[in-house]
Amino acid sequence: MRASAECRDLLGRILVADPAARLSLAGIQAHAWFCAALPEGCQDMNARLLEEPPEAELQARRRGCAGVAWLAVRRVSA
Repeated sequence: MRASAECRDLLGRILVADPAARLSLAGIQAHAWFCAALPEGCQDMNARLLEEPPEAELQARRRGCAGVAWLAVRRVSA
């Protein structure tokens, strides 16, 4: 499968072993590839989600889950 240069750039910044050097969620959402052809209003929605995490994420944090774990909780509850 072929990926555009922008997509490869984004993946290269996400797939970094050092968490301190890895691209943040806000960085992902600001990346040119992520923003390309994004429907109207989605950037505002993403910004709100970064400011106010969904209830599933808050519950996962309370249980001590972090990172990808809250995404799994969110997908199951959706």
